[in-house]
Amino acid sequence: MPTPYETLKAHFESAEWNFEAHDDAQVLSTGFPGTNAQFEAMIAIDEGDDLIQCISFLPSNIPEASHAHVAEFVCRANYGLKVGKFEFDLSDGQIRFQTYAPFIQGDLHDDIIRRVCGLNFAMIDRYYPGFMKVIFASTPPKDAVAEIQATFADNETAT
Repeated sequence: MPTPYETLKAHFESAEWNFEAHDDAQVLSTGFPGTNAQFEAMIAIDEGDDLIQCISFLPSNIPEASHAHVAEFVCRANYGLKVGKFEFDLSDGQIRFQTYAPFIQGDLHDDIIRRVCGLNFAMIDRYYPGFMKVIFASTPPKDAVAEIQATFADNETAT
């Protein structure tokens, strides 16, 4: 039986997804084209905790002058999220979105990888325009998050 890390690499290889493997750390680095920007991501396996994590990054760091408004945006965006979270490093302005899932000891399946990574990639892409509006258009964080969350409600009603 392959290790969870071998399963992760095989998953990305079978999807013909470009990635860089960091075997010592059991991490894959990759990029993906969103609708709104090009993003970088890393997917890590922690076999000690039987956990897969996907972390994607905004393409650029937040300017210090926008930190307070972006911190409010992150808090408002995170509130009520069922899976995943935005993280904001105030020391360098980096924003990332993290999703994760436990798996049964040593037994990682493709559907878990798809859900963890797919949700992650969709969420950072969906919230990206809101970050940009707060930073460059001086949109109040409350309004930017409300606009994004309204699209969730619209999508739920359409199905």
